This record gives sequence, structure tokens and C-alpha cells, in this order.
Amino acid sequence: MKKLFACLALTASLLSYTSGKLENGLQYHLKQSTDLQGRGSIWLVLNIGMLQETNQQKGVAHLTEHVAWSGIEKPPIERFIMIADLLGISDAPERANSTTEMDATFFRLDNIALNDPRALDTALFCLKEIVSAATFSPEFIEQEWPDVLQDLLDEVGSFSYRKLECQLEALFQQPIILCPDESFQNTQNASAPELKAFYQTHYRPDKMALIAVGDFDEKLLESKINHLFTTLTNPSHPAPIPSSPLLNPIFPTRALFLQLDTPAVPKLSLMYPLPRTLDLEVQYTLRPLIEARLQPLIDAGHILSITYGRTALSPTYQILEVGISLLNEASLPDIQQSVIERLSHLDALTQEEWLRIQSKEPDNDIDAQCYADLFLGRLLSRPLHTSFPSQTTLLRCNTLLQDSPTLVTFIHQPIPSFNPLDHQPLRPLR
Repeated sequence: MKKLFACLALTASLLSYTSGKLENGLQYHLKQSTDLQGRGSIWLVLNIGMLQETNQQKGVAHLTEHVAWSGIEKPPIERFIMIADLLGISDAPERANSTTEMDATFFRLDNIALNDPRALDTALFCLKEIVSAATFSPEFIEQEWPDVLQDLLDEVGSFSYRKLECQLEALFQQPIILCPDESFQNTQNASAPELKAFYQTHYRPDKMALIAVGDFDEKLLESKINHLFTTLTNPSHPAPIPSSPLLNPIFPTRALFLQLDTPAVPKLSLMYPLPRTLDLEVQYTLRPLIEARLQPLIDAGHILSITYGRTALSPTYQILEVGISLLNEASLPDIQQSVIERLSHLDALTQEEWLRIQSKEPDNDIDAQCYADLFLGRLLSRPLHTSFPSQTTLLRCNTLLQDSPTLVTFIHQPIPSFNPLDHQPLRPLR
């Protein structure tokens, strides 16, 4: 076992965490927090998702996750809930869930008694069984596909999904359909051999990380992870990477501003393609740095608010969206020019600007998602407040945003409407 100890001194609340890697490639990241008083979270994160689907497999990753979650010979989640009831965790079902995203699959157990050996052993056993012992019987598939189909309908019918497709179409200069009709058809018609093949190909320890954040005995947990998960083995051949315009993009020569007609206030979106290999100091600095440069526009009442979004579309890059909510559409040209000027010179940040951001209520709560982001190479889901960045970091951040374009294209178009009834299931929901 190769063991690493990472000291993260960039922010006081991160302090340090223990990171290790088993011989089979499975990583683990353990963060102690006595503030949680004997409780915490254990997640198993897979660096695979809908991006790993071929055109013939659209919808299969999500259905595989559902079947793996509950399609065990003796469902471990039910065992976890039983022992959780004994330990007085009344909301256990809400604390155990799984999700599939573009680039990742999550199996989460939250708010469990990590200082209780029974709960800890059961949680670890649950997670191992999910990724190694799923039985893809027709009965389990028949049981799960209606829920997956409903998830797809809810997702495709959402405003955020349709907005993202419009943005990506403009960014890539070609139609982008994240959830094609085949996803619905495959979800309803997937066979047990198809799901099992996807599971055996992609649910492999060298694509996994076990993340624990909470109040626990670190050495004991390390020992249990090494003993239990070292028996997992990888397939003899590496997982295939399907071809997709999202995997090998040709970005425009200029950064893209979009204004979409929405029922709410007008919003200006800056979309920046960024690599998945950002060093930690850049990770911690980039979003607070953007906020520090744009905050004066909020203080002056020119814009309402700034939000951040991130979409991981490939193993090699991700999209950072900086959303600027405007008072009205008439202010768009002036705001455009001001934003360009401010974000074109991030290396000119003053310490006074930085202190203005740091004086706000800090968002330094460290949770399992932070370490999942680090494992997946994503931008952190929340900005962590750090000391004033070095000039090297400022130059690096400035270069990242300058590599993406600075002039803009305006696109005025309504978001396409979506009627879930247009996607009728091939067999009735139960």
C-alpha cells in the first residue's frame, strides 16, 4: 500500500487530511472533524459516468447505478438502515443515496455513527458490495427502470438542463444533446447482460475513491479500508473511451457571453473551458478571485449577484460558468465592457480587493464533496477562503481566463420548451 500524507495549509479549516492508494489503484481520502461528535459521511466515488456510455449505451450508466445500489443478493442498504435504526438514526433512508453525473457516480452514506464499530463495518461492507457484488437479475432491472426513467424526464424537463444545452450548442458551434431519445429507449429496453457488461468494465478500483469526513479513529479506518477493499480487482483491459464532440472539443477563439431569455431577471453567462488538472492553490483562489474583481459592480448597484456553476464534460476539461444577474437588459453593453476589463487583469488584484471578500462570512465548511472534487479533478464546489494569493497564482489564474476568449457573442433566444408527454414509455410505468 502506497501511503501519502497531504498537508493543506491554504486555509485553516482544511488543516490536513490523510490520502492513500491501495495496490489495486483505489484511493482513499480521510478528513477528521471532531466538530461532528462521533458522526460523519462515507462516500464511494467512481470517476465514471454518462461520458463512458457509447451511443448504444445511452441511459445505461444511470440504470446500472440504480441496480448496483439495490440489486444485491442481500441488499446491504437495507442492512444499514436496520442497524441505523438500532443506533437511533431515524432519517437513515434520506442519508443513503446514489447519483450518476456526466463524469462521476456517487454512493453516499451520510450522518452515520463513525465511532461505532457496528455502523462503520456495515457502511464499509455496503459500499464494497455495491461496486463488486451486484446481481443484474431481470427482476431488479424491472424494478428500477421506472425510477430511472422518471429521473431522466425530470432532468430533461428542467430549466437548468435546457439552458445548459443552449449554452453548449453556442460554445461548441454544433447541436449538443446531452440526453438523446436513445436514453429513454435504452433505459426501458436494457438487458441484464448489457448492464452487467457496463458494470464489469467500468466499476473498477482504479477508478474509485473512498472518502470519509467526520469524527473517527483514523488508523482504525485505514486498516479496515486496506483489509476490505484490497481484494477488489481490475479488469485485464483498460476501460474504453468512446468518441464524442464533448471529449475532443474545438473551442471558439473567444470566450462566450450568453444572454438567454428567461422568466426571471436577465443573466449574463461567461463560460470558460478549463483543464481538469488545476493545482490546489489555483483551485482555492480562482472563484474568490473572480468575485473580488466583480464585487465592486455589485456594491455600486450595477448588477444584482454573481453565481458560479461548473460542468465536467470530459476527463480532460470542465466548463466554469460565471453567472451575472443584471438589473435590466439595457445595462448589458456597459456591464459587458466593465466585466471584460476587470477579468482581463486578474493579476492586478489588490490586497484591499481581496480583504473585502475575506471579510464576508467564510464558507469554509469542509465536507465529503470537497474531497470528491479533488479526486475527480473538478473545480471545488464551494470557494474556500485563503490568504492573499501569490503573484505566481494570480498570473496562472489570469492566464487561464485569457486562454479563453474575451470578446463576446450575444445570443437572444428563448429556451426550447419540453413536454415530457412527448417521450412516452415503451411499456407502462408500474
